[in-house]
Amino acid sequence: MDSNFIIVANAPFTDLQIIVALSSSRKIIALDGAADKLLDAQIIPDIIMGDFDSINKSKWGIKEGFDQITDKSTSYTIRKNNKNVLVVPTKDQNFTDLEKAIKFCDEHSSPDILILNAVGGRMDHSLGNIRALRKFHNPARLLRIRTDTQTLEMAKNDFSHQTGKDFHIYGEKGDYCGIMAFPDAHISTSGLVYDVTDFHLEFGYNESICNSFKTTKAVITIYKGEALLIYPNPKLTFGMLSAS
Repeated sequence: MDSNFIIVANAPFTDLQIIVALSSSRKIIALDGAADKLLDAQIIPDIIMGDFDSINKSKWGIKEGFDQITDKSTSYTIRKNNKNVLVVPTKDQNFTDLEKAIKFCDEHSSPDILILNAVGGRMDHSLGNIRALRKFHNPARLLRIRTDTQTLEMAKNDFSHQTGKDFHIYGEKGDYCGIMAFPDAHISTSGLVYDVTDFHLEFGYNESICNSFKTTKAVITIYKGEALLIYPNPKLTFGMLSAS
């Protein structure tokens, strides 16, 4: 498949416009009940995944509900509003629906996974979804969560860069950003109002909260460890996400 994906989670919906705008360049994966919310907005996903404990099964023609799905359940195609939709039953309770979707994208060699509507509502879901950025980090492909105003992405020095690994983030002068321990890192920054040099990020103790851009680009150098970067949403240009 080798496609870029949007994974649409089932937290409170906020970003239908970007789903429509990016649907021509990305395949849409709806997680369980998120498919119903997309249908209400007249958006038909390419793929529906989950254990189907929250979707309206009769509305879509889902064959198996939560109680019927087994390890032997297989994917199948349904037809909705003149579009083929792949239904992927996944009941393994060792993984969340979001984690199953990320694994699906990786199985199809996706270079870029954008997650929407994953933060808000239940706090356990929100924190679990953010932590999935760490669990499924892979330097060979992008994995990001986009909220109303900001994007979250994990940054890590995998020790192939002995003098530090640089990560670039973009925004307008004065835009807010943050660099959080995820759970621990040593960093330096340039281009921020509150720049640091060889600063120890430590979960819950030392973190760069409510920082902002001094220019339109900032560089975060990670010498070792892992950090969560929080920066302004990339702009949408001609159906593609652009940093500037």
